[in-house]
Amino acid sequence: MNRILAVFLVIVLLAIGSSFLIPGVREQFVRLGVMRGTMDVTGLSPQVIYMLIQDVNTPTLWGSLPYTVTGSIPSFDGYGDRNKTLRLNATVYDPNGDCQNGFVWYICTNDTGSTCNSNVKTYTNSSPTPYTQYTCSGCNGCCCNYTTTIQLEYYRWCGLSRVNGSATDVTGRQNSSQGYWKFNERLDMLYPYDGTTPDTVGNVINLGGVSVGQWNPSLAQNYTKNGANTKFMLFWNASNFTGGNPPDVIGITDAGYIGEPGLTTFAVDNDTNRPAGVSTGAGYISPNNQTQINFPVINVTRCGNYLCSDDEVVGGNNWAQFYVWWHLYIESGKSAGQYNNTIQVNSTQTLCGA
Repeated sequence: MNRILAVFLVIVLLAIGSSFLIPGVREQFVRLGVMRGTMDVTGLSPQVIYMLIQDVNTPTLWGSLPYTVTGSIPSFDGYGDRNKTLRLNATVYDPNGDCQNGFVWYICTNDTGSTCNSNVKTYTNSSPTPYTQYTCSGCNGCCCNYTTTIQLEYYRWCGLSRVNGSATDVTGRQNSSQGYWKFNERLDMLYPYDGTTPDTVGNVINLGGVSVGQWNPSLAQNYTKNGANTKFMLFWNASNFTGGNPPDVIGITDAGYIGEPGLTTFAVDNDTNRPAGVSTGAGYISPNNQTQINFPVINVTRCGNYLCSDDEVVGGNNWAQFYVWWHLYIESGKSAGQYNNTIQVNSTQTLCGA
């Protein structure tokens, strides 16, 4: 009986073991492949889609750029003897959403060239970061606004000016847009100018103490200054002096009676030296108080910097801000006392540019 049971168990175990080896059924393992997909998103250059220029003292007045030379150009008046602040605003669109890498304005005043960039600019202002970045055209962070201010210097050449705005994205791609605006002509002749209060002149030219029977040179030292953006010529005339006690007249007459024919007894000058008998170097006032004489015989130039320590032609004489003196001959026999007269100076401006 035990022998029979042992045989049965062997048979059963063999039958169970053979169930894993059924013909047509086998175990199979499949390895899944892992691959990397790549692509390059094309970087596009930023676009300067809008620029504005504004006088900060009239915040409702904006001029949009770009403008063509022949189009409607925004224009601005300058101040006499002091600067004006202009605000520039630009909108940059970048479809890659990286418009935040900075913006540069190149400003070229009295612009006659074909380009306005870092090589020919009058001055440059930069905005390294936008003051706002926002969603536009359904694109998140694709628009940036930039702003800056510039000082429109009173002495800059008037006329057509240009702004070139340049945007750069984070990959270094650049694009720019430019527009024109106009700095209007302004004539601002300052005499006598004290040099302390901008655009302010006095109304008295004090010749000081003088003596009879001689030339009285180098009287009433006062500045003459060009306080604006055009060049001009100066023209002078004056009346006779009246006053004294008893009342008397010191006339402006031909100086022939003192050995200087062709000259007169009253002269305006830009230095203290009056060569006797020489008609050049000073402007001799006409005896006819309605006739004006030109002095200096060249244009009063524009200042070359804010303090006008040099003119626009750097080097040589400063013909934008210079001293004016007076030379006066008084004949003998005139009574003592205070005398007064009227001195008039007019100016005629030249065009913008050289």
